Amino acid sequence: MTGYQDKYHESGLAAQVDSIRKTAKRFDETTLAAADSIRDGEKRFLESASDAEKRSAEAMFDAASSAAPHAPNLVALLSNLDGLPATMQGALSELVNDTNIARIIDALRPIENEMNSYLADPDTVRLTNALDTGLQNFHQALQRSFGYWQMGRDRARDRDPEVVADLDLRPERRHTFASKLLRNLEDWVPGSVAEFRGSLGSGTADNYSDIDVY
Repeated sequence: MTGYQDKYHESGLAAQVDSIRKTAKRFDETTLAAADSIRDGEKRFLESASDAEKRSAEAMFDAASSAAPHAPNLVALLSNLDGLPATMQGALSELVNDTNIARIIDALRPIENEMNSYLADPDTVRLTNALDTGLQNFHQALQRSFGYWQMGRDRARDRDPEVVADLDLRPERRHTFASKLLRNLEDWVPGSVAEFRGSLGSGTADNYSDIDVY
């Protein structure tokens, strides 16, 4: 096994991820059916060749979200967990350490606690909000641990100069970049409108917030 795989399993991170997956499987039939419909709707939307097919896929997603408002975040959580090993594999080897892995586990534990609370007392509003907050904390932990656009090295990249991460995270730099991004997106698709969502859109961003755009 490679180093990142050893860390993934030996650190307890793999066990935490598996535990969350098992907890999700214990959810009520309405939630599980809605989650399946959301996954199917997302797949159909991506594979759609016509506007009518896309609208049908969106209607499927909306109906499932109405039946179980917490289901979209649950699907997003499980999808993010599926990609976690690849995220670790792409990081610089020195970043895959006990401190960073502990940060990831600490972000996942409250999520599972809220999921278990839902099993004991189903409250869709509370779980929807908890999963939304939990996902933001999880993404922030990933960025702080393995992010900053740092990739591991391979033989093909050994011929290229070493990449130095830009860790100047001042909010004003992000604002300048993000504003240009919105303008470029709108220029790319004439007549479109690009807007901030998430923490930037609500004005609650901190130094580690990412850029979410509608």
